[in-house]
Amino acid sequence: MNLTVLIEILSLFFCIIRYKKLNPSYLKWFLPLIVLTNIVEWGNFFKLFTYHHSNNWIYNIFNPIEFCFYGWFYYNYITNSVKRKIILYTCIILVVAYILNMLFIQGMVFFNSYTFLLGCLLMIYFTYLYFDQSIKS
Repeated sequence: MNLTVLIEILSLFFCIIRYKKLNPSYLKWFLPLIVLTNIVEWGNFFKLFTYHHSNNWIYNIFNPIEFCFYGWFYYNYITNSVKRKIILYTCIILVVAYILNMLFIQGMVFFNSYTFLLGCLLMIYFTYLYFDQSIKS
């Protein structure tokens, strides 16, 4: 068994146990994300999402959902309205970029590495905003 898959199922288990104690309330939305993550990872582990010898298509769908979730998380945490708008608009741009990349550039069969990289860079920037606010408050 893959260590990553084991850690993800443990994360789901502990999230379910601690669900009622999650505060602020937007932290409770991690449970559906962890459930979806487990579905994707376990499905790939058992090769349920293999199409033409590839499982990239499921990650091309899952990754923008995951990035938007984390953007939403940071959006809820950040209190500065300008920074919140930046998070909102960059998430919208990311979704549009993912759609364009899937339709016209890398397709569904190949891993959408261009938009994945963009999403990772946005997560670094959002994390910077998070720490910046945490340090200043």
